[in-house]
Amino acid sequence: MIPKQPPKPKKQPKYKINKATKKQVTKAWKQKKLLCEEIDLAAATKEQMLYSIKHLEQLLQRQQETVEHHRKTITFQQKIIEDNKKGVATLIDKYEDHVEVVEKQFEECQKEKIKVTRAYVGLAKLGKFAEQQGIDLTTAKDELPESEKNKYNFSQKHTVLESGKPRHEIILTPKKNGKEPK
Repeated sequence: MIPKQPPKPKKQPKYKINKATKKQVTKAWKQKKLLCEEIDLAAATKEQMLYSIKHLEQLLQRQQETVEHHRKTITFQQKIIEDNKKGVATLIDKYEDHVEVVEKQFEECQKEKIKVTRAYVGLAKLGKFAEQQGIDLTTAKDELPESEKNKYNFSQKHTVLESGKPRHEIILTPKKNGKEPK
């Protein structure tokens, strides 16, 4: 909740300043001089002195009210900043936790990608080997045992040797009467 605005200043006293005095005041302020240096105290009347004192006292009171209002506003804003810092810290913790989970998922996906790539390379090498042996793969694919559904178990295994080369094992085992062997 934002603190209330400072109260409006009270009405000025009814004493009037003549144009010459007002001009003198404006001139002093523009030259950044103190107004009291321009006033001849010996020639000033009691009424003028009282007006000056009352005017300055009201000015000080309004400035004090403004300072108090600014203090309340600053305190309020500091509280909001502290609350926001706590909220940001919570969000950062959640974000970092989520990043860790996503990084783990990414590593698992990379491993799966490598496995699939190895399997594909193994099959491609098998196809090249078959072509080198003189087998026409476009016609032979229909004659392959695994094209006959539910008669054979087809599996492949790919391992990386110590030398860094992959070793591919492709296993085809017939099912008994089209059923799984026990």
